[in-house]
Amino acid sequence: GFYDSNFEWMSLKSTQIVITLCSDEKVKRFSISTRLTSLFRICYVSPSDLDSLKIIYHTSFVRVFESRFDILRSNERGPKSDFTISHIHSISNSLIDFYGKACKIHQSQSIIFTPKHLTEFLLQFMRYFSAFADFLIIKNVFVIFIYEIHRVFFDRMNNGLIREEFNEILREVLVKTWDITLTTSDLFQELYFISHSCQDVPSSSLSSDMSDLFYIEPSALRNKLCTILSNYGKEIQTLDIFIFPEVLQHFVQIDRVISKPGGSIMLCGRSGVGRHLTLKLVAFYHRMEILSPMIGKDFQQKHFATLLKTALLRCGCENKRVLLLIEDYQLIDSNFLELIGKIVCFSEFSCIFRRDEYIQLLSSLKDQAS
Repeated sequence: GFYDSNFEWMSLKSTQIVITLCSDEKVKRFSISTRLTSLFRICYVSPSDLDSLKIIYHTSFVRVFESRFDILRSNERGPKSDFTISHIHSISNSLIDFYGKACKIHQSQSIIFTPKHLTEFLLQFMRYFSAFADFLIIKNVFVIFIYEIHRVFFDRMNNGLIREEFNEILREVLVKTWDITLTTSDLFQELYFISHSCQDVPSSSLSSDMSDLFYIEPSALRNKLCTILSNYGKEIQTLDIFIFPEVLQHFVQIDRVISKPGGSIMLCGRSGVGRHLTLKLVAFYHRMEILSPMIGKDFQQKHFATLLKTALLRCGCENKRVLLLIEDYQLIDSNFLELIGKIVCFSEFSCIFRRDEYIQLLSSLKDQAS
């Protein structure tokens, strides 16, 4: 039900609410029959404009910073800090201004940006609060802002010309908002941020919370990767991989995603640059079990659904860290993509678990919780 203008409770019974989300008015994926829509009262909620988004995300950034740094509540500066709460306005404005211009890129390309990516940026930005010993320095905040902008937006672009246009837009926005002199080369600093492995944090921290990301020097990252590679060879198998800069970049990009609960990543590009082997090293670093379909002659959708069910049970019921690895040659049926999309995008499991299985799983989880 709901409260009316007089704060009287209005009860609704035998009412069905059907909601559909469309990322853009110009993207028409499925048409709905007028025979269906004629039976409903339709309410259309338009997307928020840029001014509204600035208010929303400025307020969100302020709450996030104040909850983590007590000194910002009094709008004072620490002994080494030159960052104040007034700079949060520059962060939110830069983000929304860039988002507004970046959204125009996808009109001619298959790239769709929505406020979901803004929220992703905000949640990921919180992971860098421990990246430096003195986070509240404008230079450090600025560097992390550019780095995470590249991860959320830049990594989704597979065209060199679009990436050049992207960086020019980002440079113009930063120069205008932050009133600084900036070249395109300044946007490509060699920075690496990595999370702690599960062996470095207590088991109580391995919950639904996202782990923090920490800055690491390239030489230190190379040494860490050599250690991981050596341990992997001792415990599993020897990998013949040469650690060049692209491998380091792949490692931190994959680590950023799969160290987040429920994280998913699609790796595209030319073969031979070490993406597959690097993915195995990151999984080993976090002590994650790798599950992958064993494609055979009679492999069908039911076998693929069983694999997904196994992965979900080990994560949800056994509290195991699992990495589901699916490669292009394993997608022999288009229905596989449908199952993956339902899980990744909507957390929809009804296509995998029956109702009686749901009830049994929920009862076992209740027993564990009690």
